[in-house]
Formats: sequence, C-alpha cells, structure tokens
Amino acid sequence: MKSIDLGKKLAITPVMLNENIESIVCLDSNIKIISAENFIYALDDRNQRIEKVPTVIYPGSRKLSSRFPRISIKEPFYDLNPNDHLFDRFELAKNIFLKQSEIKNEIVKIASSCELIFFLVVDGLSYLDTRTWPGVRPCLVDTLTTTSCGFKNIIGDNNLIATGLFNKGFGNFHGYSYWARDNKNDLTDYIFRNISNTEKVESFREVISSVTLKLKSKSYFQIVIQGLDGIAHKNRDEPLIEAIVQQLWNNVDSLVAVARKSNLKSKIIITSDHGILWKHRSNLMKIAGHSYKNHYHTRHYDSKILANDCMSFSNDGKNYSSLNYPYILRNLRSNEWGVHGGVSVEESITPFVVLDIN
Repeated sequence: MKSIDLGKKLAITPVMLNENIESIVCLDSNIKIISAENFIYALDDRNQRIEKVPTVIYPGSRKLSSRFPRISIKEPFYDLNPNDHLFDRFELAKNIFLKQSEIKNEIVKIASSCELIFFLVVDGLSYLDTRTWPGVRPCLVDTLTTTSCGFKNIIGDNNLIATGLFNKGFGNFHGYSYWARDNKNDLTDYIFRNISNTEKVESFREVISSVTLKLKSKSYFQIVIQGLDGIAHKNRDEPLIEAIVQQLWNNVDSLVAVARKSNLKSKIIITSDHGILWKHRSNLMKIAGHSYKNHYHTRHYDSKILANDCMSFSNDGKNYSSLNYPYILRNLRSNEWGVHGGVSVEESITPFVVLDIN
C-alpha cells in the first residue's frame, strides 16, 4: 500500500501492519506509532481520551485484530527515503529491526537445528548491496558503525558466540581471518578468543581447502574476510562495488557447495560489521566540528557530543558520537570513496543472511 493510500486509511481508523514492518520507521512524522499494549490500555481506560490522529499500531495484537484492519505497506523501507527518518527514529528502529547485538543469540538459537555452522563476517557491506541475496534480512547496527565497535558488537563480550555454542554441544571450533592473530592486532585476537584453532589466510580459496578437511558434526567455522571497507578508504578510481559484491556471493556459493557435500544439516550465516556511505552516491555536506579536537574521523567523534546532529553510543567502556546523514567533518581525499562511523541507512543497516543446507 502506497503512503498516499495509507494516509487515506489512517484518516478513517487506526491500522496494524503485517508486511514490510521496517517501513514504519519511514512513515510521515504526523503519523502516531503506538505499541499494541499501550493502545489496549488507552482503550480500556475510561479516563484517557484517544487522540483522533493517524495511528499505526505496532506490533499487531490478536485482541485488536477484530477491531482494526491489518494492511500492508508495499514499499520496502529503502524506497521511502530512510535517511530522512532513521536518525530521529533510531530508538523505534531498535524495536523493529533485528539488532546487531542480537546476532550472537540468533546463532545460538539456530544451533539447535543443525550440525555445522559457518559464520561469515564481512568487513564493510551494506544491506542495500545484498538485498537480492536469498535468506537476507536487514540488521540494525546498534552501536558506532566502525570496524572495532561492529565486530565487538557481533561477537559479544561476556556472552560469546563460542560459549553459547559449546553449551549447545558444539566442540569443534575453527577460525579463519585475512588478518593475523598476534599482539599487533588486538581486534583479531578479540574476535577469535575462545577459538584457539585460528588460521590466517590470503584468499577464500584457502578457507575452502581447509574447511573441506574439517567437516565433522557439531563444528563451528568463524570466517572473517574483507568486503568493501578496503576500497572505500583507498582506491585510485571509482570502486567496482557491484563486482566485489558479486565476488563475495561467489565465495558464499563455494561454501554452500562444501556444506552440501558434507551431507550434514548446515547453516551458513553471513553479516557485516558496518556498511559504507559512498561519496559518489551521496550529497555529503561538510560542517564545522562540535569539538576543539582535530577531526581525524569523518563521520564520528571519540567522545560524547551533545548536539542535534550527533547520536551518542557507548562501546567497551568508551563513548562515541555519530553524525546524522549527510554531514561530514572533513573533506574526503581524492582516493577516498566511502566513509562510515555515522548514522545512515548505508552505514547502519547491514545484511543478516541465513542459508539452510541439507
């Protein structure tokens, strides 16, 4: 249902939505969004007056299904100018989207129904680049959209993925990374802690060769690879984004083939630490900084900033602030094509893919 049709419906009665739920975040600001629980309370309270304003009830409720219609918004959220709404409705988005911090719990839940888990984490990949992939759903990065914060948000602090899987009977843990795990790379060491059998690889072909030899029931493979982050920060010509995304899918496809040959019930799970906001696809706007410190970062501060165009996050005991779209704190270099660290649909919505094999 197009927004103009939705407006006509809302002028008559409150409604519940049952398709493209994420699009609620992009509804016009004059539309009231209320939880089913609060709406039922208001209906039952004789002393409370129900406002006659356009109202969407989320989530839906069986108690209300006989009184208010369920309708659909045909447009997905990414077709409804999401950058006009995401920053202001970030808290609402956290209630609607799958959150990045919930991924570890999702993986542990999934473990109950399979014998092999392949978890592929890509450095820099937006949901917008992968929305045609099978088994994909949008995931909100509910922290600062940087590599360090994103990976820590995914893997977990005390509640580690590996710990949860061990409690589910998984006992064979294998890690693969394009980056070495040593005292020079604290992040890689953090990502693979509790996975002692970790290999540094130079290509995805090496991953496939190694994994093929280690397929046994109750095994978990955690694979961290390069996505679009590298070409975003240093590339002499306009980056071939679509070609790289296709290569990533080719890698996934080769992993599917390996899992299929195992004859074991498998899940391939894919996500990313953050997306990329591309300068040649956006109208970025340089603004004056809110801090006396040098603005090394383009889209965020390493401190808490109280400003209308900043959103604060806390991660690993540190405070950060992200800029709203389309603001940047410095001009991008000639070989710098993309940025992250701010709040935008490109940076803040990543893919979460689950593929069932065998």
